[in-house]
Amino acid sequence: MYPGLKQTLSEYQDITEFLEEFREGEGKRFARNKVLFAEQVLPHMTLVELGAILDLKERAVEASARIASWNGLKANWNS
Repeated sequence: MYPGLKQTLSEYQDITEFLEEFREGEGKRFARNKVLFAEQVLPHMTLVELGAILDLKERAVEASARIASWNGLKANWNS
């Protein structure tokens, strides 16, 4: 997605500023197109990586269980 990018984003670093430092205008492009950015990044993410991000796994399970209940379904992935 960003060939030539060798730095990594730190935990609390502003992604807009990070991308702007990489390439002028890239941070603004990200800010205007967050959905497109998410669609492009998603295929590169793994569940293992996501599980290491604070409480993201628990929040994702909670959100998906709530959505399932709205649709009259029983979530069976809460383990």
